[in-house]
Order: sequence, then C-alpha cells, then structure tokens
Amino acid sequence: MGTWLGHAAPGTFFICFSLWWLITSLRSYYHSLSKAEPYTNSLVRQCCWKKGCHSRFSLDSWFLILVVTIGAVMEIVTSILATHTLIMGNLQHFTMYISFGLFAVTSILVHHKVKFVPKGTEYMALMMALGVELVLFRFHLHGRHEVDTHLHMLLVYTIAASIVVVGIEMLYPHSITVLLARSYGALLQGTWFHQIGVSLYTPYALTEEQLKNPESIMLMTLIFAWHMIGCLMVMLILNGLVYWCCSPRCQGDYGNDDSIQLLPASEQKSRVDDSQTSAIMNGYTSVGSADEDELYAAPSHKNGAP
Repeated sequence: MGTWLGHAAPGTFFICFSLWWLITSLRSYYHSLSKAEPYTNSLVRQCCWKKGCHSRFSLDSWFLILVVTIGAVMEIVTSILATHTLIMGNLQHFTMYISFGLFAVTSILVHHKVKFVPKGTEYMALMMALGVELVLFRFHLHGRHEVDTHLHMLLVYTIAASIVVVGIEMLYPHSITVLLARSYGALLQGTWFHQIGVSLYTPYALTEEQLKNPESIMLMTLIFAWHMIGCLMVMLILNGLVYWCCSPRCQGDYGNDDSIQLLPASEQKSRVDDSQTSAIMNGYTSVGSADEDELYAAPSHKNGAP
C-alpha cells in the first residue's frame, strides 16, 4: 500500500460498500415502514430490487470475494517482482485482504442459511476483519514521520469505532440508526484512505519539511474533521433521495393505503378524511339504491297478489 493506488483501491472498496449498505438498507427500511412490517438490518442484500423477485444471489458478498482475491494476489506479485521475496508490509496487506475474504464467505453461508453457520456469525466475522485491519495499521508505522503516523492513527480510531458499532448492531438488529453508523464508519474509512494516498504519494503530497512541521498535524486533523462533516452531509442527501424515490409520489401509488405512512402528517390526515368521506357517500348511495328498488318492487307485488 506504499503507493497512491495502494490506498485508493481499499478506499474505493470501503466507499462502494458503504453506499451500497446505505441505499439498500434505507430502501428496505422505508418499504417495511410503508407495509407496517418489522425491519431487520443485514450485512447482505439481494441483487434484485424488482417487486416480487425471489433471487437469493448475494451480489455484494461475491463482489467482495472478487475484490479481495485481486488485492491479495497483487500484494504477493508486486512484492516478488520488486525484491524477489515477500516484503513484510505486503504480507500484512495480504493478511488484511484474506480476513475480509473470510467475512464474505461467512456472509454467503449465513445468507443461504447453512445449518452449521448460525445467524449472526457474519457480524463476528466482520468484527474480526476490522480487528485485523486495526492491529495491522496500528503496528505498521514504525520509523515513519510523525505526520505520516498521525494520518494512519486517525484511520485506526475510525476502525475502532466501526468495530464497536458492528458489535452494537449485532445486539440490536432492528435499529436503522446503528446501520447508519456502520455505513458512516465505512464511508469515512474510504474517504480517509484516499486522503492518505493524496497527502503522501501524489505530486500534491506533503514535502519533507511539511512532514516534519508540527503544524501539519493540526492541518491533517482539520482535514479529517472536514471529512467527518462531508460524509454526514452525503448520507443526509442520499437519505433524502431514497425517501423521495420510495414515496408514493415517485411511485405513483396514491390509492394504496399501505404507503400512507411515507406521506407527511397533514397529507396523511387528508387522505384518511377523503377515504372516510368516500365510504360515507358510498354508504348513502347504497342505502338510496336499496330504497328505490323496494319502491319499484312494491307495486308489482300488489298487482300480482290474488
């Protein structure tokens, strides 16, 4: 990972999975809300969004296996091509990829309800993978500049917070707030991976003097705070877009009472009042029709009487 690409690749991976978790889970949450059904978090989402689709293919887990396989192979190949031996840093990165690959395999087994893998094991596997990532990055910084170390320690703090959030989600699987926190941690990891790559391994990287300047630590901390704010803003915008796409206005489903919970309170009341008025009017119409039938039927009965 001692290159810009080495940091951009895992950063992009975390960003993609964060957005996938966020969008698919919010869509499922609003759908459950509209149907008055219980919502449950999940680390695996089906690839099919079409209504009535019963596909069991877990696209995200298989994609993760593909990504970690490519990453692990590249770490070994680049190490051998560079020094004709295995570099310790590359071995650490290889180990991190393998841990996330094991998480992906566990998620697939749980998703397909394999009997010897109980439900909830995927959360333990994710905590293990994040724990491996934390330990490797924490003891991966010996002999580096103080600013370089600070950049990676901010990443370590984010990983530690993500482990805590995943543990809480395992205990409270019906809380959408905990899932949002998990997506937020993954998104922050991804953007900060990119920031580390830009700050250390690009033409815009910090100079040797800047790496030795204590004020650079304050600058990097400030940039990290901007990343925290920016990630939250992105999640709020996506939340609004998913809500709008799941609303009856977007779906054109004004006649379905199951979707009334996604409307504003004033519009909910208006729709309920309209429904009650229609029911009353239909009742009067039915009663009037019945009386009219009896009125016309009565004379014919008298005429036909003996």
